[in-house]
Amino acid sequence: MAAPAPITPPRVAVATAVSRGNNRIANFLNSGTTPGTDSGLTQSLTDVHQVTQVLAPNAHLIVSIPGISFYFPAVSSLSGIQARPINPGQSRSFVNYVQGTGLRLGTVAFSGIELINVDTVNANTFTVIIAGGIPDQSYDEFIDKRVIVTQTHGVGGVIVNLITQQAPTFLVGFTTRAAGWADLIGAGATQDVTDGYLGKQRKSIIFANDDAAAVLTVFDTAGNILGSVQPATSWTTDAGGDVKLHNPTAGNVIAHIGEVYYS
Repeated sequence: MAAPAPITPPRVAVATAVSRGNNRIANFLNSGTTPGTDSGLTQSLTDVHQVTQVLAPNAHLIVSIPGISFYFPAVSSLSGIQARPINPGQSRSFVNYVQGTGLRLGTVAFSGIELINVDTVNANTFTVIIAGGIPDQSYDEFIDKRVIVTQTHGVGGVIVNLITQQAPTFLVGFTTRAAGWADLIGAGATQDVTDGYLGKQRKSIIFANDDAAAVLTVFDTAGNILGSVQPATSWTTDAGGDVKLHNPTAGNVIAHIGEVYYS
């Protein structure tokens, strides 16, 4: 992505508390280094800083905390967030980061990081973790802690990776959501299954067909066929969004609907 035009809004420095000791950021540090003093750092080797901020649309921010790595465990905007380390005497371009990614510098410590919300409409809530250490003269490396669970075809046939959140989940039977649902779908009937139960985000959905002969159909809200549930089998997909389960036959079908939501 090309570097953005010069930023005109005023710049803001952010200060944050420090946590020390062993933690999950320790794996960013080079275990083979010997503790010592580096002119680019003022904190100890295991200092870890966490900053959570809300950036207005197209806003710019400088986080004046030194380190050798930064990582974004949370980025609310689907557009991601642009960031670059501030290295004295060294020019760096902005790189776009999404939730679950970051950068570890091997050759030189940075004095802070510079951030831009590239979304011109929506605010962007993000959390960044900055870790200290001593440069080990190796190459820069990107940190990526996302988990790719499957691939699918997007608009124009483009392959899209579906990413699952690393977060607690809970199960919901459809009878809990819909009092009138009796694990049965009538002849020619369609059952709507909306996302967002209790304001939560769905991780996956399960359709089970107990009939020995009927084939049920799953549609999106526009009426496009997403898949079918064969007799005496279940159909599961790791996706949110509103869907519809349809019984195209002339008889009632015993069927079950289950969902998994992020808690």
